[in-house]
Amino acid sequence: MRPHHHRPHGEALRLERWHRVVVYGVSLALAITGLLWLLFHYFVHQQGAFGQKPHPLTMWWLRLHGAAAMLALVGAGSLTLTHMRRAWRLRRNRGWGGALGMASIILIATGYLLYYAADEDLRNVTSLSHWIVGLACVALLPLHARLGRLQSRQSVPGRAALKDAAAPAIPGFDTSA
Repeated sequence: MRPHHHRPHGEALRLERWHRVVVYGVSLALAITGLLWLLFHYFVHQQGAFGQKPHPLTMWWLRLHGAAAMLALVGAGSLTLTHMRRAWRLRRNRGWGGALGMASIILIATGYLLYYAADEDLRNVTSLSHWIVGLACVALLPLHARLGRLQSRQSVPGRAALKDAAAPAIPGFDTSA
């Protein structure tokens, strides 16, 4: 496979196989560890001498989630200068890509606040925001990738029939612009 700089613009938007495996793998690790933390934090407890106490794995899910988040930052950086910049210039999948980028920025900011914020009220609001946006990303990333593949196929001559298979328009998210 030729390096990115030798590809035509449209072809360069699709991540190379190794890059997809890394980005999707880290995203899956983030989703699984985040979901497991939520499950254990709110629903799985142990009986202690003085009542309910957190399950010992709760803290481990959080630690693994933090480690995956560090890798996700590297992954986001690897996407910024190639995939995201080219797609934006070519006006491809901007709505859902922009939503995913904004969600990532919110997750980075709320993750930072959760780690460093001392105020308990701020932590509660930040935590709720973080896991709601995180849960939304579980659907947003596959949707963005699927729509990008559909758009890519539609731009190839002889594949006009796929235009009928495009996802329905959602107000506020113009994926063709």
